[in-house]
This record gives sequence, C-alpha cells and structure tokens, in this order.
Amino acid sequence: ENPPKPKKPDNDNDNEDDTSFCHQCKYACSCCGIFTLGCVRNNCSSVGCKSSKISKTEMINELMSKVMSKRIPQIENYMRHPIEVQDELLMGLIDSAKNTIWGRYYDYKSITNWQDFAQRVPINDYNSLLPFFDRIRKGEDNVLWASQIKWFSKSSGTTSTKSKFIPVSEECLNDCHYKAGKDMLAMYCNNHPDTKVFSGMNLALGGSRQENEYNNDIFCGDVSAILIDNLPFWAELYRVPKKEIA
Repeated sequence: ENPPKPKKPDNDNDNEDDTSFCHQCKYACSCCGIFTLGCVRNNCSSVGCKSSKISKTEMINELMSKVMSKRIPQIENYMRHPIEVQDELLMGLIDSAKNTIWGRYYDYKSITNWQDFAQRVPINDYNSLLPFFDRIRKGEDNVLWASQIKWFSKSSGTTSTKSKFIPVSEECLNDCHYKAGKDMLAMYCNNHPDTKVFSGMNLALGGSRQENEYNNDIFCGDVSAILIDNLPFWAELYRVPKKEIA
C-alpha cells in the first residue's frame, strides 16, 4: 500500500533542495517523511532513504536478540537439573569414544554410569597423555577421540617452562567454545532486551599460529586463533578486522 501523499509546497516546481518529498514521485518517505537517499515507494525508481537502512539494522538486531533468547529455557533447564545433565553429557562422551584406542583399552562399551568410569579410568596429567598427543599430531586417527583432530591448541606454559599442545576436535569447537559464546549472548540479550549489540561491529583479535613440526595439515596455534579461523558465517558479519588480519 502506498504511503499517503502529502501536501505539495506552495511552489509547485520540483525544488531539488526540498528533501521532504521524493523529487520523482512527490511522496513522503514511509518511515520518516524525509528523503535523503531516495524513495521507498514501490513504483518509484529511487533506491530508498537513510532511515529505511537504519530501521533494517534495528530489525536485524531485534531478530538476532530474539533468536538468542530462545536458548534461555534450555539454560534454565540445565540449572534446574545439573546432575542429570552432567550424567547425560558424560555418557554421551563415553559412547562417542568407545571405539577409539583409548576407549577400547578401558572398555568404554561396558561403562554404564559415572561410578564405573571413576573406578576404571585413572586420573591423568599432561605428561601421561603426551604419547597419545604425539601420535595424533603425527596424523594418527581414532586415538583419544573418534573424529579427526585438525587442530592443536598451544598453551602459554604457565604451569611449566614448556608450552603444551592440546588436541581440539570439531565437537569441542561447536559444543564447547561456540555454544558457550552463544549462551553468553543469549543470557545478555535476555537480561538486556533493549540491547544494540547486533547493530554494530565487534572487535576480535586472535593469537598466532605456527607450523606443525610434523609437516602435516594439522593446525597448531593459540586457541583464539583456532576459534577465529573457524567462526560461523553469521559471526563473521559482525566482527572486525578481517580474518586475515586478526
């Protein structure tokens, strides 16, 4: 439906300095009544006004906020049933790793609860797991985790004089790091319904990467570099600088 046609100026000539009307069809802007970049009328050839573009940004911000807030019921469910959630998560991880070298050694298939897991699998530190990490870095699959390991996160070495390399799976990125980021945004949007966080850009700077000494395709570097290198497409729309710089 076309917006109402306003009263023309006393001077019926097309005054190019008068921005209250579209100079092609003499209709006022449907959202602000002032044409700064063109006309939004369907049958007019102008491209739209500045206020229309602002309202689109606000619309995207509102839409993203609502999408994020839909995660809140699930977060609240986790808070109400923490033990059940942790049990389900543990058994899911055990089931995923049951056919790995590690899982077969500890017979993950027969583990039915956390008590079985605690009694059967000893507490390990980095040094006890290092031989398995080295096998993965050399390109061996199905050692500690079923899916292919494409990344190793380099620690800062705060607990020893030497940096540590921690395997990072695709499931770890999606179900831990990125899901945690989305949950953080969900809680923020829920607590601040008038937020404008999606109406602008966000500064994100990552760490460095280094070559894998075994000369294969496994990425080694800071965890922030791994995260930025694998961000979902929608996150890339709201961050600066470009991935190549960050």
